[in-house]
Amino acid sequence: MDKNSWHYLAWQNECQGWLELGRHNLGPGAFQVERVGPWVCAWGSGLAGQGPLGHQWLLYEDSEPPTALAKLLPPARPGRATLRLPPLSDPTPWREALKAAGLHPLGSDVLMACPLGGQTAPALPSGFRIGPTQTALERREALEVVRLVFGDPPGLTEFFSPSGLVEQYVLRAYGLVVSAAAIWPFSQVAGIYSVATLPKWRNQGLAHLLLTAMLADAQTRFPLAVLRTYDDLVPMYGRLGFRSVGRSERWSYRGD
Repeated sequence: MDKNSWHYLAWQNECQGWLELGRHNLGPGAFQVERVGPWVCAWGSGLAGQGPLGHQWLLYEDSEPPTALAKLLPPARPGRATLRLPPLSDPTPWREALKAAGLHPLGSDVLMACPLGGQTAPALPSGFRIGPTQTALERREALEVVRLVFGDPPGLTEFFSPSGLVEQYVLRAYGLVVSAAAIWPFSQVAGIYSVATLPKWRNQGLAHLLLTAMLADAQTRFPLAVLRTYDDLVPMYGRLGFRSVGRSERWSYRGD
């Protein structure tokens, strides 16, 4: 991969983010994260291992499929896993090797990037406020919105947004936290994660307001914002200035 390309920076933000999160805490619901050859392996422990994510394996460095898979399979720990690949110029050798190893395709996600510079903070309606969390209570309120929206088991939301490492932003409407999102400040770019709006506040453009404000703040510190998303959300992020820069394939593995 071209180390100056936007898709490389987007992928590195996520891989390095996993490694940093793994170093930061090992509380309930956390993953144990380590490098295994060219992989970043996030081993689910406790509820994390039994939850919707299972184990997560991300290809961190260029490697030939047989060599890379020999480092990983059979895995050090049993259970269900999702293997994720970076954008590849020719994914065919990987697809053939993964199928031969017994993995099954799960689809792919879109990597997007937005150059920062020139963003303007949005004008907010009366009674609305946007900004980074300032207190432990405000952070807990933000994480509760994320937990409710994504249905995380106990401890998982905190794992993905530890205080002092990940920046948590909130949108308040008349004092109530109704939308939240995080910045992963890794690989020298701003990774946008865990964008969540309470159900009864959706379809009012609140996520757009929140992310517009976050990008305006981020431009003073980062040259680029990145994210990984699903196809149906690409138009929303496109309106914020994000562009599709590649796809990350997901593959399923089930160990004994």
